[in-house]
Amino acid sequence: MQAKSNSSYNIIPAVQVMQDLSITIETLFDLAKQEESLFLIDIPDTVEVYISDRDILGSTKTYRGRQLGGVQEKGELFPIHQDIKFLCIRPSECMPLIHREKIRSKLFIAVGTMHVDGTLELLNTHSYSNRYPDQNLKGFNWFGSFLTYQPALKGQNRPGKHHQPTAEASVSIKIEDLFLTSEDYGKIADRSRETGKDYGRFKVEPWTSTMLIDLNEASTLFFSNNQRSDKAIVKDWFQKKWNNKKVGRDVIEQAVNAILPDDLYSHSDSLEHIGQEILSQYNDYASSALIHINEEAKRHWKDMESNTTRNRLAKRDTMISEFVEKGLTRKLAGAASTIIRPDASR
Repeated sequence: MQAKSNSSYNIIPAVQVMQDLSITIETLFDLAKQEESLFLIDIPDTVEVYISDRDILGSTKTYRGRQLGGVQEKGELFPIHQDIKFLCIRPSECMPLIHREKIRSKLFIAVGTMHVDGTLELLNTHSYSNRYPDQNLKGFNWFGSFLTYQPALKGQNRPGKHHQPTAEASVSIKIEDLFLTSEDYGKIADRSRETGKDYGRFKVEPWTSTMLIDLNEASTLFFSNNQRSDKAIVKDWFQKKWNNKKVGRDVIEQAVNAILPDDLYSHSDSLEHIGQEILSQYNDYASSALIHINEEAKRHWKDMESNTTRNRLAKRDTMISEFVEKGLTRKLAGAASTIIRPDASR
């Protein structure tokens, strides 16, 4: 996925951030919360946005480290300036998207405008009133809110100071609708590198090749928290990851099949054939194929390290046959034999 418009624009889709950093949606929201970042969404045509100098969001909320005031009535509402193109929402308010396809909101802590050079300016109610003095909003406090309402009826004058909107209208928000500023993206990327990659319960061991690490990472990235990511997106992720590894198309396509949850892959083995002791070491969303691949990699590594094999990895045909015995298709078994090969043996 590309940046929202021109590459010089400083906003990046949240989905792209997750793919670039190989992090889950939950990790993205957690890192964004730590960095006090705000997510941006386009203002849909189905609503009009108004500013109020009353704290509708509540006394426990903060804006970039500043404690907000107590709950008050809405007070008088004013339509926002036409330059405003974005609404801003906190990571904590996005958290339900971990388990739901969409959320709805009609209260927003800030708005955003994009300058001609592509730079962004985020404004709370106080900075907004200073930014647009022609609207006679001087003196708005830090604690106001931006609210969404149904548009004025066709033919009516746009509601103003003496024509207050009455019908609230919430905005539907999906993960695909969220954007981050490039500045916040950089902060989240730095924080992600500090905390490491997310594999869930899976632990990287000496027997884990780089490609096998990627396989387990993708499982968490695309299928944890009941996610059902599109196969095309997963395939694109592997292609970018393995672009310099000189692997064929079949390996990439079978890597996708290897991590598909069992109910999405018709050739999957039953988890009942895997012992509970082994299952307890893996994530609940790990496919039976992925578990078999990890376990076989571990076994072949131990055999290679033993004196009897003279530090040689089993032959490819041998590994393929053993994978097929575990219930993998021959194509997936061939890809798995490539994926588990130790980096030093490539």
